[in-house]
Amino acid sequence: MKRTQSMSRRILTSPSRRTFLGSLCSTAAAVPFLRSFPVGAQVAPALPKVLFVGFPNGPLVGPDGGSGYDGWRPSGVSGPQSDLPLQEGGFPEIFRSLHPFRDRLVFMENISMVDANNAHRQTSGMLTGRRRHAPGDLKDYTSTGISVDHYLANEFEGDPELETNVLNTAFRIEGFATGEGYWSYTGPGERVEPLQNPVDAYTRVFGEGLDDEEAARLLAQRKTVLDVISKDIGRMMQRVPAADRPRLEQHLGGVHELGQSFAASVCDGANPIEPYDFLAQGNAPRVMRDHGEVITQAMACGYSRIATMQMGNFGGSTRPDWPELGISHGGHTTHAISHAFAGIDGAGSDGLTSQQGRTLGIAKEIAFTRMFAEVLARLESTPDVDGGTLLDNTLVIYARPMGTNHNARNIVWIAAGGAGVGVSGGRWLTFPSEQKHYNDVLTAVCQAMGKPVDTFGEAQFCDAPMPLG
Repeated sequence: MKRTQSMSRRILTSPSRRTFLGSLCSTAAAVPFLRSFPVGAQVAPALPKVLFVGFPNGPLVGPDGGSGYDGWRPSGVSGPQSDLPLQEGGFPEIFRSLHPFRDRLVFMENISMVDANNAHRQTSGMLTGRRRHAPGDLKDYTSTGISVDHYLANEFEGDPELETNVLNTAFRIEGFATGEGYWSYTGPGERVEPLQNPVDAYTRVFGEGLDDEEAARLLAQRKTVLDVISKDIGRMMQRVPAADRPRLEQHLGGVHELGQSFAASVCDGANPIEPYDFLAQGNAPRVMRDHGEVITQAMACGYSRIATMQMGNFGGSTRPDWPELGISHGGHTTHAISHAFAGIDGAGSDGLTSQQGRTLGIAKEIAFTRMFAEVLARLESTPDVDGGTLLDNTLVIYARPMGTNHNARNIVWIAAGGAGVGVSGGRWLTFPSEQKHYNDVLTAVCQAMGKPVDTFGEAQFCDAPMPLG
């Protein structure tokens, strides 16, 4: 039986994120200290995970075109085939809030679409690597194949150690052409309706109770890690000077406290999300934040290893009035802002001048980056079963449907993660035109998730898996 967005199963037990992080605060930052200890015994490895986070339109507009803005690239990038280390200086302005994660990031510049006839109809190809159905077809603008999230879930189906649900979430995509609105598919023309209300996402994860057998297994894995660390601390105490032993004893107490919190707490749906207007444009950051929280909980609790977050319809109908993120739109959509930023005149620019577009465009890109940084921070602060963090074992893909100057080329995606999913960060990759398409990223995702495929999507758009390691 294939898993779809409308299906779910009972979840595994682990500490709820809020309870678990609360216990960390009471142990004087025990976790960073504990991670410094070598693990001397065999513990269960964490399973790899993947999260796609998508934002509308292009991620930037380049130095050509109407704006002349070049703050989207690090200094030193000179052309195709470059593999540039991300240095302290010269980090791109619009991506600056990602700087704390620099060593976990791989920027991928000059990715191409699978079908460049209309840059606004690319959504269906982003996770499928396939062209869309022709206009006028009964499945007008939908994908001609399955998306990578549901492909992977189907591949894991039937293996109790690997099977997983897919959690598809979004902020406000209703009422638009399917070519702009939907990026997840269970098959040709079979789009997946994402969960737009965070309350629904929360209910999907926590609404079916607990599976005692699976709960006990996950709990045992987590406690094994702490038992090993406790023994290491005990051995260290015999070797350190007496003056240092109280500090070790304090951290050993913290380990024991964490163990007790494991036993006492479960993914039981504590602190549920209260209903609010999840379609209000001004609530978009809150919606994305809540979806990110639910996805993090779902991954920590074993409900899902595959998820998506979609920031609005990818055609750009969102109106970014988000003072907390540094932007007030003045009534304009992200689509109009992108047009004006790129110097594209006409109705699409909504009367904005190039200078207005530049100011708003930089602000909206910085806002999007801050949302993405929040996702990474949440994953990095959440422990995984192997003693690391969720970010160590999750491949997070920042995705955009368009490229520089609102066009069909020079798309920039970002991969984030750690050694658990084969990411070697701190790099900016630039490729020759037409060499790399969405497909090469999706192939790399499959490999990171343990599926050794050579291509994904239409083979004609495949070159080689994106080099993330």
